[in-house]
Amino acid sequence: MGDALDAMDRVNGSGDGRTRAGARRALLCGVAVAAALLGAVGTAQASPSPSARPHTAQSSSPDGPWAGGQKFSPPPAGPWPGGGGFTVALCWDNAFWEECHKRAVTAEQRRAIEARLRAMPQVADVRFRSRQEALEEFRERFADDEIMLSVMQAKDLPESFQGTLRSRADINRFGPALVQMPGVAYAYGYGHNFWVGKADVSVALCEEKSCEGRGPATPQERKAVEAKLANMPEVERVYVENAAHHRRVESFRWAKTGLHLEMSAPTYYVKLVDPEDARLFTETMKRLPGVGWTADVMDAD
Repeated sequence: MGDALDAMDRVNGSGDGRTRAGARRALLCGVAVAAALLGAVGTAQASPSPSARPHTAQSSSPDGPWAGGQKFSPPPAGPWPGGGGFTVALCWDNAFWEECHKRAVTAEQRRAIEARLRAMPQVADVRFRSRQEALEEFRERFADDEIMLSVMQAKDLPESFQGTLRSRADINRFGPALVQMPGVAYAYGYGHNFWVGKADVSVALCEEKSCEGRGPATPQERKAVEAKLANMPEVERVYVENAAHHRRVESFRWAKTGLHLEMSAPTYYVKLVDPEDARLFTETMKRLPGVGWTADVMDAD
């Protein structure tokens, strides 16, 4: 994001400050709205397949040996969740989707979209999310991102309908059935998160481009993170993610094959003795050198 903002400042360097500030805010809001919409389903990664073989001790691969001892293991074999969910974002004044034609959804269109959803046999339930609710969820999800929080307002986020699909077979068919309706900005279906019920928090190490101002986590930082996880009494189990299982989880989630997903550092899925300790746990972990981000697993479903 920083590179994009710097580029915008250079392009607009000869303009007045208000023009540059407005353009900067527009770019940030665009990024933030996309993150908020995708955040409704999460982009949480998964963990290694049970058949993963560790590499040598100096390997930076996510399959490398684990310093944490008996608390560490590959992910559980299952169960894999059934059904799915959906999000239908409604057009709003600042929407950047072409389908909206720069017009906000009308009350009549909103009623028609809801009626269509409730009549679809593949939809198990429907709930409306207001702009204020979207903003509150955004602020909670991005509580540590001062830049995002500084620009986002309720008017920048869409109203939406969210709910549950009865079958994973309906995931890919759901979006095309709704996106042509007047007033719909974007619609998509998704599978549920494999990790819900198996872990409470995910901890990801820095990769090549994931941590601004630094490179990937070093082997020493990785060992320190694993040692910290191993010695925390509130940690019951740590599942170590690798690329193969990550692809399997994301392919399952989006009902797509052939996804090209790269990982150069492990992500740890942590089951806590008491899930109520999640916030304090994440505050502790994100301060460690080499940690890129932490996330509540439930937020990614």
